[in-house]
Amino acid sequence: MSRAVLCFGSVNIDDIYAVPGIVQSGQTIASTGFKVLAGGKGANQSVALAKVGPDGTWVLDLMRQHGVDTSLVVVDAGQATGRAIIQVSSSTHDNAIVLHAGANHQIHTRDVDRALAQFGVCDLVLLQNEINTDATVHLMQQCSAKGMLVCLNPAPCPSNLAQQLPLPLVDILILNASIMSVLPRLCILVVTLGQDGVVAATRHTAEGPEGCHTVRLPVQRAVARMHSVMAGSGANSLNHTASLDGPGDSDAARLAAMRRLIRPDLVAEALAVGMLAAGLQVEQARSH
Repeated sequence: MSRAVLCFGSVNIDDIYAVPGIVQSGQTIASTGFKVLAGGKGANQSVALAKVGPDGTWVLDLMRQHGVDTSLVVVDAGQATGRAIIQVSSSTHDNAIVLHAGANHQIHTRDVDRALAQFGVCDLVLLQNEINTDATVHLMQQCSAKGMLVCLNPAPCPSNLAQQLPLPLVDILILNASIMSVLPRLCILVVTLGQDGVVAATRHTAEGPEGCHTVRLPVQRAVARMHSVMAGSGANSLNHTASLDGPGDSDAARLAAMRRLIRPDLVAEALAVGMLAAGLQVEQARSH
């Protein structure tokens, strides 16, 4: 039986400005281009549960056109949809982002419980760090109790991440910076490197054979000019590559599912496909 993936995260409206260089304090500059796109790490990673304001329903329409199940997304009439103001430097391809959380910070524990009623053992949950922390903590605790696999992509990543979130409950960690804690269940670590590509490390847990493998991929030709706004999108295709199937209702079933995910060849293939897909998204956006 195939297992389900729940992506729990943010939905934003992205205002993207092309600029010669990132604006400095006290400086006023003219942009060379402007566009509005659907955004938010949850939406970008195929969101299944989030909140938007009435101004963001067009984002849900776009997601449904791409085959995303948005039935668990809540429209909060009292809040505006989250918004990101993004500067992209045409010279360095770096970016600077100002976020307004909006409805993304209005997730309640009842929203979590309602969604999780549809998921079970060995299903996978993908989390980011753009919603209110109390909801994320509750979700991680409930998913762990249900025997689900927890994948965390903490972006933005605060310096006190280990104090904010129960990291020992994480099975797969995707990082946008070089931070690492001692996580007993962690089997796969993915670090996105912007224009330098992506590196992933897999390790067997204490319950399995010893060994650690590292996979590094450069930016593919299709994404050679991809800026870091989309840097983390390729890594998340890992969650959709392996079939998390098989019976069981215990930690043994979870470990068996993880062992199917940590094959180095499977990880490399997933990252390569994801990077190319992210590059096509960027190229398509530029063509409009």
